[in-house]
Formats: sequence, C-alpha cells, structure tokens
Amino acid sequence: MIVSRFGGQGATGIIKACQERNQSFIMHLDDNLFSVPEAVGQSKSEKYQNPGRRSRLRLLCERASKVYASTAELARQLVEMGISTPVKAGRIYCAGLGEGVPFRERAEPIIGYMGTSGHAADLEAIVPTIRSIMNHNPAVSFETFGSIKMPRLLQKVFPDRVLDKFADMVWTCGLAPLEDNKFNACKANTKYIEYSQAGIPCIASASAVYNDTIIEGAGILAHAVDDWREGIIKIIKNQKLAADMVELAQKNIA
Repeated sequence: MIVSRFGGQGATGIIKACQERNQSFIMHLDDNLFSVPEAVGQSKSEKYQNPGRRSRLRLLCERASKVYASTAELARQLVEMGISTPVKAGRIYCAGLGEGVPFRERAEPIIGYMGTSGHAADLEAIVPTIRSIMNHNPAVSFETFGSIKMPRLLQKVFPDRVLDKFADMVWTCGLAPLEDNKFNACKANTKYIEYSQAGIPCIASASAVYNDTIIEGAGILAHAVDDWREGIIKIIKNQKLAADMVELAQKNIA
C-alpha cells in the first residue's frame, strides 16, 4: 500500500489496519510538508503547519517501511529532520511516461505556464518579462493551465491575448520559474517532464531542481531575469531549434 502526502485524521486508522493485516506501507512525499511557507498561499500554509497534521504526517513516515521522496534534496531534508525510516529518492521523477508528441510550429506563438495556485509567486517573478515580449510582438499570446490564476497585470493590459486554458497543449514554449528557497529546492522536475512529453520546449529556472535534468540543448536554463526574455525570443524566432530541443528532451527522459 502507498500513502501519498497524507496527514489527515485517518492516519492512525491506516497504521492500525496495516498492523492487523501484517501489511507494510510506503509513505510518498513530493514536497517537504513539514515546512510549507506562506508564499504558497496562507490557507495552504496554515493547513500544513497545523501541529496535529504535522504530528500525524511524522507518525506515518516513522511507521512506514520506506519513505519515497520525489527528489534527492527532499530525501536529504527528511533525513536531516531525523526521520528514522529509510528514505529513497528516484533519479528522474515521473520519467518514462511513454512516447511524447513532436513539437508543433505556430505562426502566432503562445507562451504557456501550467501549475497550481501555490506557484503564483514563481510566475509573478517573470510577468514583467512576459509583458515586455507581448508589447513588442502583437502576435504573441500567453496562456495558463491549472488552478494558477492569470496574473492581473497581463489580464489588464492584454485582455484579448491571455487565456486560462491549455489550448490542447500546442504551446511554442512552456515556462517553469521557481523562487530560490528551501521549500522549492525539494520540488520535482515535473513541469519539464510534462512539457517535454507534450512537445513543448521548456525554459526553467536554473536551480537544483532542473540543472541536472535539462542537459544542454534539451531546454533552456534561466540564470537571470534577462535569460527568460532571451530564451523565449530565441524559441519564437527559431522553431526548428525548438523542435530539436523537444526531441532531445524526450530522448533524455525516456
């Protein structure tokens, strides 16, 4: 049995049921839920910082036969916290999803971002860059997918060129910005994997999350603010390069 991200009231019931059946379970975590910052949203932070929930989460980790962490950094932090259960991390999280689709060229480029509401701060950090590109190129649109809300600035300035949908995932490039903090250091490279599988070249923050996964030519790592603008423009202007990026990325994660 696998218990994923759970710290609810049923924690002791899960442990008791497994003991009665002489059955072990694996605890899966893809975030450090013991240390959730307010940046992901006040309500979410308060939920996970509740002492009772943290205590139940810790109990499940300690009683599990193994803790499966989504990344090596998350595994390191859990061990540092004193989790005594063996902690295992995979090399590439969510890899091997099957054959990906090829890159599809667009006459009118679309910059895309997919994510949850907890990543609002990550996206806001590069909104000025997106706005600048859209100001200089009337053909460019911006789309989001997921529970993330469209940045208000873009809604106000480009009401007809920003949409909350995935548009069948036919994006010219996909963005994966990530604030530099301890919580985000545990994040998995899921966005890169999913963008690549969907035939979308990825531009991601240069960080421990993406540095080892995005090999040269399989995407673009943004080390500074200007790198986002240069990377987006590079892909828009050279869609053959974008297609090559996707092909290499799909080979890398297969």
